[in-house]
Amino acid sequence: MLDAHSAYLERQINSVAPWMLSGGVLFLIASILHWPSWANNPALGTTLSDLGIWLFRFGSLSYLMGNTLLAFRLIKNTQKNGAWKKSDLKTMAAIISFILGSLFFIAGGIIAQSSTADSQLMGHLWLVGSSSFALGSMLSF
Repeated sequence: MLDAHSAYLERQINSVAPWMLSGGVLFLIASILHWPSWANNPALGTTLSDLGIWLFRFGSLSYLMGNTLLAFRLIKNTQKNGAWKKSDLKTMAAIISFILGSLFFIAGGIIAQSSTADSQLMGHLWLVGSSSFALGSMLSF
C-alpha cells in the first residue's frame, strides 16, 4: 500500500502519461520514416526523413510538455507540504533529465534541417538527448 505522498506522485505521473505515450508513438513513427530504404522517398513536397525529423520534434515537444507539467505539479505539492522528500528529489532529477533530453532532441532536429547541417553536431545532440532519456528512466525506478 502506498503512503499518501507516493500515491499523489503516482497519480501525477499517470496524469501526464498521454503526453509521454504520444511522444513515444511519434518517436516510433519518425524512426520508421528514417528507415534507409524509405528515408529519401518523396512525400508532401519533401522526403520521409524530413517528415520524420518533424515528428521527432513534435514527440520531443510532447515529452517536454508532459515533464514540465509534472515538474510544476511536484514543485507545487512540495511547497504545500513544506519539505522535499528524497523521493521528490529523485523524481525531480528524472524530470529534469527528460526535459534536457527533449531540448537536445529539438536542437538536433533544428540542426538536421538547417542549410548548414552539421551531422556531427546533430549526432552529438541526439546522443546526449538519448543519454538524458536513459538517465531519466533509470532514476524513475
